[in-house]
Amino acid sequence: MKNYFKTFLLFISMVLGSCSKDNTPMVVNQDISEFVGTWDKAGFVRLTIAANGTFTAQRWIAASNTFANNYALVGKINRTDQKLTVLIEKTNLAHLWSNQNVTKVNLDFSKTNDVVTFSNVLVEPSSLDVNAAVVDRLTGSFTKNAAPTTLLPMDNYSFAVRTGSYIPMGTPTLSWFTLTAGVFNFGVSNYTFGIATPDQTTAGLAFSPMGQHVHLIIDGSPYIAAGNPYTYALNLPDGEHTIIAFLSRSYHEGYKNPEAMISGKYMVMGNTIVGVNAGNTLTTDEIYSSRPIRTYTGSSEYSKILLDYVVPSPTLAKLGNTYGIRLTIDQTPYYIESWNPIVFEGMNRTSVDGVTHTIKVELYNKISKTISKTTEQTFLVKS
Repeated sequence: MKNYFKTFLLFISMVLGSCSKDNTPMVVNQDISEFVGTWDKAGFVRLTIAANGTFTAQRWIAASNTFANNYALVGKINRTDQKLTVLIEKTNLAHLWSNQNVTKVNLDFSKTNDVVTFSNVLVEPSSLDVNAAVVDRLTGSFTKNAAPTTLLPMDNYSFAVRTGSYIPMGTPTLSWFTLTAGVFNFGVSNYTFGIATPDQTTAGLAFSPMGQHVHLIIDGSPYIAAGNPYTYALNLPDGEHTIIAFLSRSYHEGYKNPEAMISGKYMVMGNTIVGVNAGNTLTTDEIYSSRPIRTYTGSSEYSKILLDYVVPSPTLAKLGNTYGIRLTIDQTPYYIESWNPIVFEGMNRTSVDGVTHTIKVELYNKISKTISKTTEQTFLVKS
């Protein structure tokens, strides 16, 4: 063991000196070398190269003025050939899909040996389409013995599937809707317009003063919160339009049972629906973003932010088998295979004017490994 330790110290010294003909000794702790920089184009990260062959990467948590205990990457140094190669044993990176891991990274040292960069990142399985994004997120230089000073956007937010939402005794049902001379009317059962959903106060989410309402999505535009009846403020051009209508709780989370939604392509003439396509349903696989939207101001609105979306019935039947869903918040993707609402906590709002975030909802074809449909919108978070 003693001989191994001496050999490894020699190995580390070779690594730190291998990229330069200038062999001027650098001040190095013989047990550990630390480099601090940024990845995700945001939060500070510390890379640690220990004399026992262990490599770790830790995020900086400004609120507690320390590095996180849970490592973003953990691995073992394998070899050197003008590079430090690390075989990764544990991955905790939000930008990977649920079944992906970083398995190997290569690090390049500067000629002065005080700056290190990621030169190669291997992500497996490699068949999914986030590899380039992961490599891009890990770019950046790491400086020896530097100290983090500033919390940058998107360093500390959490992502969780929302469960336990209120469900009434009967099945909330949207049976029909009409559009006549610019006025929508909706036929419902087991659902009441205008009231606060019973769990509104405990949900902790931004809610509508109009109470329960219909989310109305026309031609993929951001949804409209509609009462019953609802007068549409714009004139729909004559012709075919895609209209999605679904029942929502007062805090904007849509009911997920198929009976709560109607979707289809409708022929409109004179701001009046005069016909629908066969079967009153969409004929292509679709997904639509619902929340978040517009501006969230004050802690009552931004402490928890709902991410919700709509999966029309023909597509819903294929979730988990043909399709998965990729939700991307500010370039960080999450992958799920069921229709569930998501809650974000700790969204950044440090700028005086607030921070604009982008949410992208995509339908991922697991068979062809391609994105079948994308919808994107932005929202603002401010104090």
